[in-house]
Amino acid sequence: MLDSPHCGERWGRHWLDIAGYADSDGYSDADPPRGYSYKYRDYVIRSFNADKPFDQFIIEQLAGDELARATQASPQDALDPEKRELLIAPASCAWAPTARPRLRLLIRTRVRNQVVADTNKNRIHLAAGLSVGCAQCHDHRYDPIRR
Repeated sequence: MLDSPHCGERWGRHWLDIAGYADSDGYSDADPPRGYSYKYRDYVIRSFNADKPFDQFIIEQLAGDELARATQASPQDALDPEKRELLIAPASCAWAPTARPRLRLLIRTRVRNQVVADTNKNRIHLAAGLSVGCAQCHDHRYDPIRR
């Protein structure tokens, strides 16, 4: 059962749910699609099917671009499948809803701040298993996380 490629699809789905993965922006009624979001989904499925160690999986998502040492001066490296995987992994940082509609400046600033807060909340939840949403308004009750 673990050798089946469907195993990675099933368990990867749980990870994608926690990461807040979506095929579209989801913030407005227009809900425009994210054209290349499937690449991150496929990266997660491949990682689960390859039985990638959890610490490596997390490190790649937090700093894959640094691990790949990607530069614009070396486009031939973009063809390397291993480096391509490392460049796709940090895409998980972009799964918070985004606001593309034309909004007034004040509203855009609030929305942008909320997107950053949601992204940070997701990253900490995924990497450390902590729920830190409460620390956005007040000090965390049980852990030393300050507002």
